[in-house]
Amino acid sequence: MDRDAALQMLLDKDEIREVIGSRYARGLDWKDVAMLKSCFHDDAEVDYGFFKGSAHEWCEIILRPEPTLINRYHYCYPAQVQVTGSAAEAESTSFTGRRYVEGERKMQRMVGSRYIDRLEKRDGAWRIASRITRIEFVHAFPDETEAGQQKAGFELFLDSSPLHPLYRKLY
Repeated sequence: MDRDAALQMLLDKDEIREVIGSRYARGLDWKDVAMLKSCFHDDAEVDYGFFKGSAHEWCEIILRPEPTLINRYHYCYPAQVQVTGSAAEAESTSFTGRRYVEGERKMQRMVGSRYIDRLEKRDGAWRIASRITRIEFVHAFPDETEAGQQKAGFELFLDSSPLHPLYRKLY
């Protein structure tokens, strides 16, 4: 592979990792539907187990207000990516969590997942064309965030809406 082709491969992989890792997680965490949808082509299909169908429809459903939700967080680890022209295959893992209220108790649920993605570069931009998600573990337990953070002496970060003063557009 010549130098120009190798450089383009690196640029493509970097953009793909940003789409399936950081921008995807950020869209979910900040409840930013437009950002989340920007990770998927308009005709993308997804399989999250509990939902199979249009990726853009899934984005609307997953970000609906949940009365018991306090906040959520997503960590997507670097993907293994194979690029072939304007198509790519990627596999990545994620660790996600949510803080929520169950009855009178605050709880946390942590989930480990694997994403199997097919991406396409259309009009110069990489987006997910199809995604299969498989859950690897789920663990729920009482939330001790407030007590732990009070001991550490720093403020809780509870509001993750796009209206929060710390939120800002990055792309």
